[in-house]
Amino acid sequence: MTTDIPKNATEVIRIQESEFKGRQYIDVRVWVKPDAPSDSPTPTKKGVTFGRDQLDDMIRALEEFRHQGDGGGRRNARRTGKGYDHGATP
Repeated sequence: MTTDIPKNATEVIRIQESEFKGRQYIDVRVWVKPDAPSDSPTPTKKGVTFGRDQLDDMIRALEEFRHQGDGGGRRNARRTGKGYDHGATP
């Protein structure tokens, strides 16, 4: 599955699934739109790849940022072995 989200006139944020050595990954990366309609977009180094097993943690963290303005999220959540620590920041 691949999804493109427009970033600006020349770039898109592409979210796609991949597999490497039997492990599933999610890649979120900035791609540059081609100059000619017949060309393909080009990936940049701007982005992140993470294991599919981390997807729920990523979604939770993004939801916290979404709700940050209404007091529902914290900017300084720390990653722990069992998820995110939403306690006081050190």
